[in-house]
Amino acid sequence: MKGLEKEIVFLMSMCEGVFPDYRAKTTADINEERNSAFVAITRAKRQLYISYPRQRTMPWGGVKGQDVSRFIRDIR
Repeated sequence: MKGLEKEIVFLMSMCEGVFPDYRAKTTADINEERNSAFVAITRAKRQLYISYPRQRTMPWGGVKGQDVSRFIRDIR
């Protein structure tokens, strides 16, 4: 979406392990994920909706509690 703005933007599953991705371990990786979140957030012209699950069903069938993304905590 580089350079594009939308009237309404939805950011879904903004929880730890999804955004930032669980594979992002280094500071550079986390900063790259943070930049992607910033770009997504700043694309909203009028409305921005951010959601995250309290729990998710994992691929193997178990249910796992989720924490809100650190990026959301940063903008509160």
